[in-house]
Amino acid sequence: MDRREYLPFFIIILIFFVVKLSILFLAIDELFYGLECMRALIAKQLIDSPTAVPFFDLQSDSYSGGSLVVGLLMVPFFKLLGQNLISIKLVALLFSLAALISLYLFCNKFFNRKVAMVTSLLFILSPPLFTKYSLITMGFHTESILFTILFIFVFFEIFFNDRKYSSYFILLGLIGGFGVWFTYIFSITLFSCLLFWFLLDRGFFLKRNFLIFLISFISGFTPWIYYNLSRNFIGVSIRGREIVPSFSIDHLIFSLVKLKNLLLHDIRNSFLFEDFIFLSGEYLSTIFYLIFVVSFLVLFWLNRWFLYLLIRRFIPLKRFQISPASVPKETFFLLYVIIFLLIYSLSNFRVRDLTFAGYRYLLPLYPFIFVLIALFLSKVQERESRVKVFISSFLLIILLSIGLAGNLKLISFNNKINTRFLDIDYTPSYLYLGCRIGMMYGDEIDKCIGLINRVEERYRFPLYEGLGSTIAQQFENDIDKCIGLINRVEERYRTAVYRGISISFNWNRCKGDIDKCIGLINRVEEKYRPYFYRDISNFFNWNRCEDDLDKCI
Repeated sequence: MDRREYLPFFIIILIFFVVKLSILFLAIDELFYGLECMRALIAKQLIDSPTAVPFFDLQSDSYSGGSLVVGLLMVPFFKLLGQNLISIKLVALLFSLAALISLYLFCNKFFNRKVAMVTSLLFILSPPLFTKYSLITMGFHTESILFTILFIFVFFEIFFNDRKYSSYFILLGLIGGFGVWFTYIFSITLFSCLLFWFLLDRGFFLKRNFLIFLISFISGFTPWIYYNLSRNFIGVSIRGREIVPSFSIDHLIFSLVKLKNLLLHDIRNSFLFEDFIFLSGEYLSTIFYLIFVVSFLVLFWLNRWFLYLLIRRFIPLKRFQISPASVPKETFFLLYVIIFLLIYSLSNFRVRDLTFAGYRYLLPLYPFIFVLIALFLSKVQERESRVKVFISSFLLIILLSIGLAGNLKLISFNNKINTRFLDIDYTPSYLYLGCRIGMMYGDEIDKCIGLINRVEERYRFPLYEGLGSTIAQQFENDIDKCIGLINRVEERYRTAVYRGISISFNWNRCKGDIDKCIGLINRVEEKYRPYFYRDISNFFNWNRCEDDLDKCI
């Protein structure tokens, strides 16, 4: 980077800290997300008793290794600042800063300084959804953006700067493998780059450089391989849903509906702008989205010939060869957006309307939205017309004003940091860890007990309760086996196991057969039955008793 470019770069970093720290300390209530405590638990265990539970058993989600990465990064913050929410948030801030720096350097190198500045400002003054998640430490979609930018950075160096050295392919493979292990949604970036690579060189998979990339990818992917080989491939599904869809006719029709909703509603609604002064949040989201749509369509039109040439590369004829130097770099970003929308529409996942967590799958798309808008504004200014320069500047002011309004709505100047948000309650996290241990080791009850008993005694009760919640899945089908497993647990902890079973068991199955419920409960030792009778009552609609009290009794 040239010396003259250091000043705008440092100005961007300064703006980032002013905005993010203001939101962090003045909107702490808005940024509290309970699942972050699971990541904090990883750091706590590594500090208090690093050998008590195997490192990979601490992974919060079987399908995402990112929780281990952010948990590991929390350790120095916990040691310096204590085990509190601020320390957790600083890890998210670190990832966000690294992503911003990488994005600025990338845009500055492969486009120009104006594109880098505009992209960075949109990244900082982003829609509320992106702002919130950029300060939440989860180790998934938001943090994966850093690996996406780094992967594309190296990819562009190889193909647009002709850096086809072994070291670059090794780095590309390591980032790719690690990124997929970090979170599966990074696979969209990997697929997009491999497709682009294929379009530039159809025989790439037969060449030495691809072999180097592949070996490096497997090396970076090693944590996933080890984790799943040792845990019955628990990570090949996501919350019970298969990663690869069925591609049936019904699924394809449903995917078309998803794509339509995505384009007409979901992306726009995901911005989550709130009402500001006299402007409604929906109006602000619509303006932001329309500017993006116009940016995409204009860039698509300007690059239509090159996109056609790339698509024509699927035809295996020599006359359809194309050189990377002849392809505008923005075509990759256009293709990525198209690929993202198609893969998302075909997947088994969907957004949940108007919910903060429901739009999380769209987060990796945001940096590409920012880059395409910045490229569009840059293209308009290149026309050297006062009117077009005015239009470009006016649109940028609108975007930044909307972003600023959205971020200001997160801040409450009357809000003081509540001490309850500084201290971490680990009890729910240990309960969840108990569930994870039960899911990973199943019937190996002695192994589960051994792991739990190595943890600090005050946290063993929630761990055993979590273990009980996994045993609940077998409770109806093989109650004798379940009781046999429970009897292997020390008597003082059995209460927690039975409590976990009673809370998690699906009593809905027994609604039509109360005798079956009573029969199951009576198989349990009498002193543990009250937990079951308490929880079964929560599953019955007692309002029905108004018509037939004798039946209920």
